[in-house]
Amino acid sequence: MMSSMRYVSILRWKQAEKLALRHLLNEDRGRITPLIEITPKSFDAPKAGKKEGKKPDPRQVLEDHAKELLENWQYAPFFLDFCLMDDLMPVIDDAHHPLVYIAEIAQRFKLHLIPVVGLKREDEYTSAVSRVVHLSGRGICLRVLAKEAAQSTFAQRVRTMLKKLELNEGNADLLLDYQAVDPQEPDLKTLLAKIPRLDE
Repeated sequence: MMSSMRYVSILRWKQAEKLALRHLLNEDRGRITPLIEITPKSFDAPKAGKKEGKKPDPRQVLEDHAKELLENWQYAPFFLDFCLMDDLMPVIDDAHHPLVYIAEIAQRFKLHLIPVVGLKREDEYTSAVSRVVHLSGRGICLRVLAKEAAQSTFAQRVRTMLKKLELNEGNADLLLDYQAVDPQEPDLKTLLAKIPRLDE
C-alpha cells in the first residue's frame, strides 16, 4: 500500500506520544507512519485520591481518541492496533466492535486509518478488520512476529489471512515485528526469504 519503505514508530496512545507526533517537523512526518496501540487504561475509571470515578463511556473514549489523532497527526496515514486489549475489548451498543466504531468516526473526520491485523488474532477481531477494510478501502497492516515468519507454515498462513479479508498482497503493508531483539531469532535476510511475494 505505501509507496516506499517508511519508519514505523510503535506508540502506545498516551500523552507523551501524542505530543511527540504533534511537534514533528513536516519533513519528518513524510517519512513516518505511526502504529498506534490503544491501551486498556484509557477505558478505566479515573482515580482521584482514594475515590474512584465512574468508568467512561467507551464510545466517548473512542471519539476522544479520534479527535486526538486528528489534532496530533491530522490527515496523514497511520496504523491502528487494538492488540493490547485482548479480552478487555468493550462492546459498543451491543453490536459495534471498538475498531469498527472508531473507524466510522475516522471516516467522518477524513482520517487515514489503516487497521492492523496479526496471524493469531481472535476471529471477532479479524472480522472487525474486514469490516473496516470494506468501509475505507485502504487495506491492512499485517503485523507478524519474527518467530511466526520463521515457521514453515508462514507463507500459507499469510495467504489464508489475505483470502479471509478478500485482499491481495498489494493491499497489505507488512510489518515484521522483532519486539525485543533476540540473538536466537533468525536474521532479517533469512526471514525476508520466507515472505511470499514480498515485492508486492
